[in-house]
Amino acid sequence: MRGSAGILWSFAGRWPGMSISSRVPNLLWTLFWIVVAILLVLFAALLVHHFGGFALTFHVGYFHFQLGVS
Repeated sequence: MRGSAGILWSFAGRWPGMSISSRVPNLLWTLFWIVVAILLVLFAALLVHHFGGFALTFHVGYFHFQLGVS
């Protein structure tokens, strides 16, 4: 028997949802996103190094802030 959307009604509701987040423990997801964040920081550092670095300077009144990365 088929519904209007083409769903087989005899199978509807028998199987649990096929979500990957429900199959992997939360600790592994946390470690995965920490590794992704570390890789993004390393990639950004590689790009900054490749293009010669940058220099940032703020002068507001008596406050002077200088930051340089190469």
